[in-house]
Amino acid sequence: MNVIGLLPILGSLAAGLVIAATLLTASSAPQQAAGMAMACAFAVTAYVLARGLEMADMADSKATQFVVVGAIVVGALLMVAAVPILPGSGSSSELQRARELDAIDRLERERVR
Repeated sequence: MNVIGLLPILGSLAAGLVIAATLLTASSAPQQAAGMAMACAFAVTAYVLARGLEMADMADSKATQFVVVGAIVVGALLMVAAVPILPGSGSSSELQRARELDAIDRLERERVR
């Protein structure tokens, strides 16, 4: 097995890590859905990158190689750009602000009573 054949395996391992992180940190259904979608994206993108590299090796024209390599670069950039979207990656200040708003709501409800 060559290095290109390892890409789908590495993508699957990354997807497994994303699934584990999602299950451990997601607190709502939308976060779970986003995490699982990201896991699928990692696995599928790694497979597509591997196939693209294989096609670039088999391509006989420079234009085809250029298009395939460009698609590989764009796919890799999209994978890297998606990492901050993962569940649990929100800032702690947002979480703190939500807790403060909940506390204010509780205090106002108690004051009304």
